[in-house]
Amino acid sequence: MEEQQESLSAFARVRRALTREKLLLRLGPLYLVRSPIQYILLGWLLTAGMIWLTLKVQNLPVPDAAPALVKWCSWRLLIGLAVLVGLLFTFRLKVRGKAGFVLSSLIFVLAPFAAYSMVETFNGLEAYSRSASIIFMNIVAFGLVYLFFLVIFGNYRWAILFGTGLLYLFAATCYFLMVFRGTPFVPLDILSSGTAANVADNYVFELSWDWVVATVQCGLMMGLGFQLGSANLKRVRWKLTLRALAVLVVLGAVSVFFSGSYLQANGYAISYWNQSESYEKYGNWLAFCINLRNVYPEKPESYAADTVDNVVTSLLIDDGISPKDERAYNLLTGETDYEPGDATPNIIMIMNESFADLQSLGSGFETNIDVMPFFNSLQENTIRGTLQVSVTGGGTACTEYEVLTGNAQCFLPSGAVAYSANIHDNTPSMVWTLREQGYQTEAFHPYYISGWNREKAYTYLGFEDYTFLEDILPEEMLEMASNDRMEAVESIDPEDGDVYNRDYMSDHYNFKLVEELYEARNTAEPFFLFNVTIQNHGGYTDGASNFKESVHITDMEGYYPQAERYLSLMRASDQAFEELISYFEEVDEPTIVVMFGDHQPSVEQEFYEELYGGKSLDELSEAELQTRFQTPFVIWANYDIPEAEIDAISANYLSTLIMEVAGVEMPQYNRYLASLYSRVPVISNVGYQDAQGNVSYSCEGTDYERYVYDYQCVAYNNLLDYSNRNWSLFSLDGQDLTTLE
Repeated sequence: MEEQQESLSAFARVRRALTREKLLLRLGPLYLVRSPIQYILLGWLLTAGMIWLTLKVQNLPVPDAAPALVKWCSWRLLIGLAVLVGLLFTFRLKVRGKAGFVLSSLIFVLAPFAAYSMVETFNGLEAYSRSASIIFMNIVAFGLVYLFFLVIFGNYRWAILFGTGLLYLFAATCYFLMVFRGTPFVPLDILSSGTAANVADNYVFELSWDWVVATVQCGLMMGLGFQLGSANLKRVRWKLTLRALAVLVVLGAVSVFFSGSYLQANGYAISYWNQSESYEKYGNWLAFCINLRNVYPEKPESYAADTVDNVVTSLLIDDGISPKDERAYNLLTGETDYEPGDATPNIIMIMNESFADLQSLGSGFETNIDVMPFFNSLQENTIRGTLQVSVTGGGTACTEYEVLTGNAQCFLPSGAVAYSANIHDNTPSMVWTLREQGYQTEAFHPYYISGWNREKAYTYLGFEDYTFLEDILPEEMLEMASNDRMEAVESIDPEDGDVYNRDYMSDHYNFKLVEELYEARNTAEPFFLFNVTIQNHGGYTDGASNFKESVHITDMEGYYPQAERYLSLMRASDQAFEELISYFEEVDEPTIVVMFGDHQPSVEQEFYEELYGGKSLDELSEAELQTRFQTPFVIWANYDIPEAEIDAISANYLSTLIMEVAGVEMPQYNRYLASLYSRVPVISNVGYQDAQGNVSYSCEGTDYERYVYDYQCVAYNNLLDYSNRNWSLFSLDGQDLTTLE
């Protein structure tokens, strides 16, 4: 027993010795100590990770876009610095007394400068090539992060460790979102993190020098932060004083430098139609912080709920239309001659993921085979045109929102997704309008139910039923790794053999399920189906064994495998769409089939730049920029409808056009939108286009400025002013739809 106690006592002494600092050397006020074992392990774990990353990129070409980065791009230097990080966590040089506090404070003050460089380096930008005023604002913004953690922890070490860790995660998020969709990280993206996680497996993360250098810089900052110790101020009153001072500085800096008046006076304005330009101009963290001022839609200036009805009726009266009748401006004829008929045709409405005509951009290009031969061949009983959307490279739910509600995305904060942030109760939509006229309404999206909060949003928008991937695949397949699922999924329909394309449901099988949903409908009611496809979703870096690439670009200087892979997917979509139209050609019931794209794909930036004559995408003209936010649409029917080509129409008007083609009754809001279309046919995040074809980033000073402002007020009442919503504008009989289930 005594031997056992002695053994335990010895073990306790060893553990105590390893988990505490050990003095190695003392020179006056200088102390060299060995760190506790847990911190030593953490430091060398970080070192191992940084060395592994460095070895992975050592053979990659060194980027020449950022001269400051080039100085770091030596694998020997980076490995040496990685080892230094391990040593900084293993040994601490402590300085006693006031000198130690002054030195620690100096390192703490320098942390924001280093963090600014780290974040910009990660994203391939030059931190200190900007103007002195922008650099100053960045240092203030980064400093606020460290002061925040200083308030929480009361010491420099943990403030630097947590602050640097958070900013590194921020930099990585910015980097990966640019890879995913070609647009930066904005505050409201946080609400969409679940959707991003759903699709992350289908993207390939390619290491870069930027990534590795920023990681080593982060490690060095953490190592230096660890040197500061965990108790720089031992007296409680001094810790409280330090925290109080930090709070005062944070509040003062926010109230002064991030006030609306200061930002406006000094020209700090975010370009909401081109966030990439703003992030490059101001820096990632500063631009993100400025965006924080607009995370919730502001009430339009001089908005009053009781005047919204006058806005709508006045525009109708200006067009010679009585607000009380059912007549409206006809988007096809250009006359005020639209009146609903007695028919209620079935409506199959397809929003095709990343469906776009890239050959229409810039100078265009040739391919070895036609990309969309069937889609482009449709003429009879067909209305087609160009749809102006508000997003590119991602943001599917934003186009959904515009199309289904008639509200413009540009009235919401940059990066806002109404499905996640703003739709919390029954909300006016095309779906409710059709339900009021006896339609059976159903939504179908062959991907995860959690994406964009669709399960709740679809219910609030009026869908009676919906089908998601969880309703199609067994649970064990949903939990499989991507490569395993791609092979196993064909077993759900072995006779078909084309269920999945990459790790997404193919449009061929998607449309096959559309046909099955149509056949399973209640035949006593007209049928409305809204289908969001998934086949063409981003993640074009690598090919897949279950998809044969067939399209190749033949006349461009660069080699763009991602663009070619995307074009091959588009050809597969075209073939699947032909199968769907062939099916509905044989259907006896009058049926309309609509298909449009939600946004253009995120492929190589160099591909787009070559299409625009070598211009940087930040240098595009107003008209050229709008083409980056355009997708094709088609409305086809298996019965006689007028043929038409519509050159320009934004997504917020599409539901009005579809209802007019179907000949159904519309509420005052859609009749108002029809009249607004005759004056401003394009209203989007990237600008406006008037009836004469003039394009502008801003409506200020234009002849249609008041129309856009009035529309913003009506849309605000529609979406956000829940308690004062004027239901007489948004439902056919003025009924409050929030009372319906």
